[in-house]
Amino acid sequence: NAGFLNPVYFIMIPSLIAIALIAFTILYNELEIERKLASTTVIIQQNIKTESD
Repeated sequence: NAGFLNPVYFIMIPSLIAIALIAFTILYNELEIERKLASTTVIIQQNIKTESD
């Protein structure tokens, strides 16, 4: 039974780790994009204020 389970874990664990890494990178990228968008909108607002003055 253990001999049958070992190859399954050998396949399952790396795939689970890969899925977790992919999910983490996607979430991290989305957060980075949101942060960049927020900073760009702030810059645009500052530019509009300076132009109006």
